[in-house]
Amino acid sequence: MAEYYRLSGKVHPLYIVLFVFGAALVAALSVVYAIGMYYMPSVYFCVLVTIAFAGAAGFFAAKAAEWGKARSALVWGLALLAYFAVFVYVHFTAYAAVYLSGEGTVIELEIFWELLKIPDFTYELFAEWIIPYGVWSWSDGPAVSGAFLAAIWVAEHLAVLGVSVLVFHSLTRTPFFEETGRWGEQKICPDSWERQPDTDFDRVREALEGGRLDYFRALKPSGYESSEYCRLSCYADPEDGGGNVFLSLANVTATTDKKGNVKTAEKFIVRNLAVPGRSYRSLEQIAKEAKEARETEEKASGSAQYLTDEAEEEIMRNNP
Repeated sequence: MAEYYRLSGKVHPLYIVLFVFGAALVAALSVVYAIGMYYMPSVYFCVLVTIAFAGAAGFFAAKAAEWGKARSALVWGLALLAYFAVFVYVHFTAYAAVYLSGEGTVIELEIFWELLKIPDFTYELFAEWIIPYGVWSWSDGPAVSGAFLAAIWVAEHLAVLGVSVLVFHSLTRTPFFEETGRWGEQKICPDSWERQPDTDFDRVREALEGGRLDYFRALKPSGYESSEYCRLSCYADPEDGGGNVFLSLANVTATTDKKGNVKTAEKFIVRNLAVPGRSYRSLEQIAKEAKEARETEEKASGSAQYLTDEAEEEIMRNNP
């Protein structure tokens, strides 16, 4: 039966230390974030700061999981929720401390430390003063307050959670090799095939799962300028080239925006299938041979066309 990569659920003890360090880092950044959001003059800049903060939180959480060798979706989810809880608590506490600080003082640290110990007072401060009366306004209009202000803060915090989860997820797709205790390193085959029709997905998947590599000799290589192609890749142990790898095959669509930046979208046919390293190398060789055969055919076709053109020119010279 074919085997695909699955998280083992194991966590290295080092992750506990890294998690605590990450929580402390999120707390420190939350204080800075609160100060910036209180004094920020531009709403649009506030949005950018929110996205940047959330991205940084997701990045730190992903790095803690990587360095701490955490291979558990449950641990990942709980860690992200814990970081988010730290952010919400420290952010609102620091925001209240800034609100209560005297004129000319960015934040009274003594007030901040005291508020950390009495969350009930912070809640009352928001419920009875900050939300009903507001602390900022659009341009020179009245202060934003009440249910509208509460809705904005709810949206802001949900955005922090959502963006951090997206960033974390994008950075934690690498398989872990339990035998050697190392994260995999991605390798992308330099040669590709033509895009595979959706109706052929099952057939391609069955060929890979059954080890029938000759199936791929019938596939045509992609063109040089093709924006749609079928790409072969794998994750391999960076220090052990003789073991298994986790193979992926995907249809890729490349698009170029107005600025010339190329973006790719993937539709996986197979993702992280465990195969022997030699099987992956054989597929690379098959893709390379298909490309070389195409190049040879194109050169022969070009030469034949050149000879035909030469013959036509000779006929025209002899029959003016």
